[in-house]
Amino acid sequence: HIDRPANSVTANLGFLPDLPYSAVESIAMPPTVETLGYTVTQGSDAHYIEHIGRRRCFIESASDGFSGLRSALAAGAVSYLGF
Repeated sequence: HIDRPANSVTANLGFLPDLPYSAVESIAMPPTVETLGYTVTQGSDAHYIEHIGRRRCFIESASDGFSGLRSALAAGAVSYLGF
């Protein structure tokens, strides 16, 4: 997560470095930090059973495998549920 209060890249550096990411993951929607235009994903990051699936990110890919995932992230083919 780029925006966790502790142990995230922004908590440690104070900003998100402009590097070639495929996407970034946020705990808040909309994100509370600058995402530099990268596609944002989010998941439940559950630490308790009752938190599993409370936040979901759907990535619509035209093909299976990592190349399809990378293409979908580059196209911003992401939707969210549970925010």
